[in-house]
Amino acid sequence: LKKTNHILKVSALSALATLVETRQLSPRAAGCVVENASGLISDADLPLASAAIHMLCNLMDMSKESLPLVESHAKPMVYQLIQSPLVQGSSVEPLQAFFSKLADLFSSSSEKMAQVVSAIEALASGLDVKQNVRKTA
Repeated sequence: LKKTNHILKVSALSALATLVETRQLSPRAAGCVVENASGLISDADLPLASAAIHMLCNLMDMSKESLPLVESHAKPMVYQLIQSPLVQGSSVEPLQAFFSKLADLFSSSSEKMAQVVSAIEALASGLDVKQNVRKTA
């Protein structure tokens, strides 16, 4: 996933997503996948970022143990992504799914849920990104 060749990145992410969806990815490998897929979450390539976020949502379904890794690696990247004015239309759906998945997993922890909501509200307080963050949230 760290290669410069776009086709190679897309193919590697697709292969990893298939492993996640078919539950053939070991929990040990999940950490590596989260770290590397998080690097793809940016507005430089929105379709690739959307695919990475979708895969991370599936990974959180598969392995609850991956949640701390997703929190530490992917969540900050997603927060940065929702501030981008390029995020529109179909690229909003994976972001909504990501936050919905976090809400489901944090439903038992009101403190964690409050942290996510306050972080989104803090992002929304910026004048340039207010409309985009509201649309995503």
